[in-house]
Order: sequence, then structure tokens, then C-alpha cells
Amino acid sequence: MKELERKIFGQEMQLEGVLRLTTTDALSCLVLGAHLAAFHQLYPKIQLELSLTSRRLNISNLDADVAIRPATELPESFVGTKLCKIAFGVYGAPSYINSLQGKHHHESASWLIMYQGSASQQVSELILEEKIVMKTDSFEALTAAAEHKMGLAYLPCFIGDSSDTLQKIDVKMVNQSTDLWMMTHNDLENLDKSKFLYEFYSLCY
Repeated sequence: MKELERKIFGQEMQLEGVLRLTTTDALSCLVLGAHLAAFHQLYPKIQLELSLTSRRLNISNLDADVAIRPATELPESFVGTKLCKIAFGVYGAPSYINSLQGKHHHESASWLIMYQGSASQQVSELILEEKIVMKTDSFEALTAAAEHKMGLAYLPCFIGDSSDTLQKIDVKMVNQSTDLWMMTHNDLENLDKSKFLYEFYSLCY
């Protein structure tokens, strides 16, 4: 962080203007909030526009300047950097888990999944479609439904482990982690505000 501060104070021109960032609701609330506050302290004249959705926005159509999202790979025409790995696990309310019959809990359980993405694909390859009782575009909605005993949910561990009412169970998936990317369309790669956000998060991780 000290290295970044030296670069900032050495600039002849203060960065300012609007920087549009898209990420997921869960990442914003549980992971990125403190980082965005620190970024604001370093760049007080940059106004952040934060779009929270688990559905991918079209950065090429200027819906956002930068995206921070889980992905198995970088989309075509995008440039970016991997920030870290996000571990996933299967979670449910303890009383719901105890009510499941059979040796393999996932076979008799109802499931709560995302509309799209690698997490949804992982579950869809494991269970029958008829076992899916809810699809949503929000991990927070999945968490709430699991806490209210609607079924099992495949959640990022930073969400599931933070819940006081969910229990993690052992269900083997092909891939139990995904990469967290910071990305932008290659046409926006040289935008000054985006470059400094990249450098800021690279130092954070």
C-alpha cells in the first residue's frame, strides 16, 4: 500500500470523475466494502458507481468500466488479473440436513441454485432437474432460502461460513473453487481510473 501511496502523491494531476464498477452483492457486502472505502480515501475525487448483480453486465457496451467477478476463465475481448481463489461448499440448515434420508444427502435433498455460472453448472451435473426447487441470481437469496430450510445450497465458503444457522456438509463436486477476476474490456484497458483500481486491488491481494 505504501508503494501505491508514493505513486499517488507523485502524480501531477489528481484523478477524478466517475468509475463504474460491477460486482456481486455478496462480494460487495462481505469482502470488498473495506477495500472500496480505502480506495476512496486514496482517490476522494473519484465517484464510484457500484452495480451489484450476479448476472454479467456487458462491459463492451459501457455498462461498467471494471468488473470484479468469479469466473472459470477470462471472457473473450477482456483483459484482467486473478485476485484469488473462491472456495465453494454445500450448506444447509442442520435440522433440514438431519431430515434427509439415505447415505448420500444430496440425492434426497431439494436444491437451491444460481441461474447461471460455474456454481449452477456444478450442481446441475450432480442432481436431477426435478430436485431444483429455486433458481435465483443472488447468493444472498440462496443463503436466506437455505437458512429457512428450503433445501441445500452450493455457496461460496465466505458466505456459508459466515452464517450462524448453516452447516457445511461433504458433497464432492468436480471443482470446488473458482477464480475471482478483476477484468475490463480491452478497449478500456488504458483508462487511468481503471488502471489505478487494478493496481490498488493487486496490492490488497
